[in-house]
Amino acid sequence: MKPSKKLFLFGLIIFLGTVITVFILLNRANTARLIVQASPSSETTSNDVGTPEAVNNLFTLDKVIELDDGYILIGAFHSVMLDNGVNVDPQEVMDRFGTDTFNVGEHVGPFRITDAEGQEIPSDLTQEIEYPESSMDIFPWALKVEGRQIAWPLTITLHSAIGVLAEETRFEFDAGPNPQEMQLWNIDKDVETNGYHARLISIQRVTGGYQFAWTADPNVLSFGAWLEGFQEQEVGGGGGLGPDRVWTMEIYYADPIPAGKLTVVMSIELVEVEGDWSITWQPDS
Repeated sequence: MKPSKKLFLFGLIIFLGTVITVFILLNRANTARLIVQASPSSETTSNDVGTPEAVNNLFTLDKVIELDDGYILIGAFHSVMLDNGVNVDPQEVMDRFGTDTFNVGEHVGPFRITDAEGQEIPSDLTQEIEYPESSMDIFPWALKVEGRQIAWPLTITLHSAIGVLAEETRFEFDAGPNPQEMQLWNIDKDVETNGYHARLISIQRVTGGYQFAWTADPNVLSFGAWLEGFQEQEVGGGGGLGPDRVWTMEIYYADPIPAGKLTVVMSIELVEVEGDWSITWQPDS
């Protein structure tokens, strides 16, 4: 091949490579464009479900990124004390994002996004962005919304939040001076905290410690029972299946195993708070 043809082909390859590179860069630049900070005109509403009037503080929509095939909505959950004394934990809400804790019909996740006609818009938690920093009081979220042909505005609804309770209930329990393995005591002690109910059914002596059996309302997600003044070595448990929803928790102690007159502490720790907190948003015209 003559040198002139080689130079021509080499120059053509460089030219085509430059065009392709510029096209890719332009395409990437057009794929994700920040189009709006949370508009002051965005409306926040709530139904009367016993939730706080300052519902805007529970979750916010802070910015939106426009994509060629949809949008990324970026916001945050906030730590809020509800009227019933339950403190919403934003970290717990995100820990359950995408799990069946938040099933709403066929919808999974704490949010449900609908258009102006009430049709659900597909969305998923996304890792396509760099998340803002979280803290004890604020935990960010980001949803990728599919599609651009939308009947505006969008309504982002939070159906459930996770609340933390701190109240403890104590009672005296006499295991006797020499409790035997598999010995069972029927307790039937109720705990009522901020309208949430649980019951400690029984305590049983097991190898290395005690087993606590309890049941609770469906919206009680976590319950604790332990012996005050003793350091546990290991904790296990399970259950919750069947119509009675009986859970068990085993707490193991170093020798000598606690015996005699003991103080049992009970606490409802995490609850699911149901509601219909919502924010509406649409692009600026």
